[in-house]
Amino acid sequence: MDYAIEVFVTYMRDVMKKSENTIASYASDLSKLKKFLAERDITEVSEVKKSDLTDFIRSLEEKNFKAATICRNIASIKALFHYLEKEKM
Repeated sequence: MDYAIEVFVTYMRDVMKKSENTIASYASDLSKLKKFLAERDITEVSEVKKSDLTDFIRSLEEKNFKAATICRNIASIKALFHYLEKEKM
């Protein structure tokens, strides 16, 4: 997961020219996801299942994150996986 997130954040900065605030927010969101997955012994992107992502979102809801924060986390995850798919990673 580390490499995938690192490459994606670099892409956001260098190619997409996203603001530093956007990059920091997405990196933070993806770091939370990475930690959640690591607790399930998932360290590779190829190991992630839809149910893992659903469980992650549920965990955010259970921690009473605001709806806007949860939506941004979903956007971060979608953006990462769309990028990885586009790059055939």
